[in-house]
Amino acid sequence: MLKDKDIRPYLIEHLSNILPDNGKISEEQTLHNGKVIADVIMISKGGVHIYEIKGDLDKIERIKRQSEYYNRCAPKLSLVTTEKHLKKALEILPNHWGIILALKKDDRIYFKYIRKSSTNNIFCKQTALMTLWKSELTEAFVNLNHMKPKSNATRAHLADQISNMLTKKGTVKLLSETLSRRAPEFTNNKL
Repeated sequence: MLKDKDIRPYLIEHLSNILPDNGKISEEQTLHNGKVIADVIMISKGGVHIYEIKGDLDKIERIKRQSEYYNRCAPKLSLVTTEKHLKKALEILPNHWGIILALKKDDRIYFKYIRKSSTNNIFCKQTALMTLWKSELTEAFVNLNHMKPKSNATRAHLADQISNMLTKKGTVKLLSETLSRRAPEFTNNKL
């Protein structure tokens, strides 16, 4: 029986081995204005990839609802799950989600890629920007406009304004740079 807590350290180890230079790994990141919490995020220059873990004791059906939130706020997504949930995961997840099978052998967990993640066309710049704190959005607004936002500007207003100024690629770059600053303890060994 494989649980989330069993899979997670091996997933982080696996991701750290494929992490690009200056990349970082973060855990338990709140997304979509607090509606979901990503298990593991791999952050690299210009990229954010979310990994949701569903162990044997988890309810795989939850991923359908969670994916509705993740789809709007992350450019790359993957589910890491067990053989118990593989068939259902293939049925309910959109095709842009990667699916990685966690397998146990000799007291070690390894991973088999069932389906690679692809570009998420449901990604919404404004929703993704709501991942950022108000101070981070304010800083981004100042950097883009060379002026401070109005004092009564809300996070939602700032996210809307910034999403209108940036392309999808620019939004993902801003997310990756900002989230990277939050996760210094997960910096890879290649730095």
